[in-house]
Amino acid sequence: MTRRGNGEGSIRKRRDNPPLWEGRYSAGRNPATGRIIRKSVYAPSRHECKAKLDNAIEQAQGGVYVADEALTVAAWVHHYLWDIKRPQVKPVTFDGYVRSVTNWISPAAIAQMKIRDVRRRHVQEFIDDIEKPDAEGKGGASPFTIRAVYVLLCAAFSEAEKREILPGNPAKHIDLPKRRPKPTAVFTPEQQKIFLSSLEGHRLKAAFIVASTTGIRAGELAALMWTDYKDGALSISKNAVRVNVYDADTDEITGSKVIIQDTPKTAAGVRTIPLMPLAVEALRVHRMAQNDERVKNRLLYADNGLMFCSEVGMVYEPKYYLKAFYALLDAAGLPRIKLHALRHTFATRALEMGLTPKELQELLGHETPEMTMHYQHMLDDQKRAAIDKLSKVFE
Repeated sequence: MTRRGNGEGSIRKRRDNPPLWEGRYSAGRNPATGRIIRKSVYAPSRHECKAKLDNAIEQAQGGVYVADEALTVAAWVHHYLWDIKRPQVKPVTFDGYVRSVTNWISPAAIAQMKIRDVRRRHVQEFIDDIEKPDAEGKGGASPFTIRAVYVLLCAAFSEAEKREILPGNPAKHIDLPKRRPKPTAVFTPEQQKIFLSSLEGHRLKAAFIVASTTGIRAGELAALMWTDYKDGALSISKNAVRVNVYDADTDEITGSKVIIQDTPKTAAGVRTIPLMPLAVEALRVHRMAQNDERVKNRLLYADNGLMFCSEVGMVYEPKYYLKAFYALLDAAGLPRIKLHALRHTFATRALEMGLTPKELQELLGHETPEMTMHYQHMLDDQKRAAIDKLSKVFE
């Protein structure tokens, strides 16, 4: 074998009849296994073989690298998700990516395709297929889910293009179903009064008053510490979420746990919210009751500094508040609405009282004023409903 310098490949004469010259070179590593990908070129003479080898190496190093023949979409997406994306995102975001792969990408025909064979039509067919319900009329991904799945798949192909595994991104310029956002129900002023009255004597009265009078998210509420409360204001800087636990060897889900992230949903979520006197008084009473529980359960109490927690100091996950919220609504004879509706209700009341979208944006922790304008649209709908009622007077 004729050896060449590092990165220049090698040339050898094979024992074929007639004899052929073989040039071998490295074309990177297989992202699924980490092994070096070795390829060969052949020619009847050493001179021709050298020319072919030099051209192949030039393409692999500076031109377009063609993916290994055995690399499938499923293998690449798994590598992209676990080895590239996981260190970059929050655990709850990663869990969402895993659901997209498990529920939609892995079962699809595109997953078993060789990545180098995927074309734009294959991606479009995949998107169209997951939107369709099954034979019984059930299933079919929502426009929101489809967009989440598509964004992940497109990002994986984009990374493959950047690493010269593919000559281009076949997921570009795909038609997606339009999202049809449903209006979120909010409390009317009368319903809000009934709900606040229903909190009397409830162990989490202060928590629901804080949520109702600040518009903070359920995860932010669950993550509140007493150190976040100072001079009649709350500092929002954390978020509690339930995340999956994965086996280190198989990447399979083995369970889940509640964690408190050191940052809220978005960077804009880090904010300070002055409290209303109603919330200040509720927290004063709640703190005294919590001190009594700490003494009563001192042998079991785990003092984590949480503002709202179980009788033995353990963190509540956001879904716990939803269950308690539903129980309160049922007892008060109010319609069941989402817990997030407390945030929408706060925003609606704020706009009704004349707060500007910019002021509300800072209170809610939105990244842009445009996100806050969603609540303005709800007011516009209410105005239209009011006009429709008034029009009957003039008929």
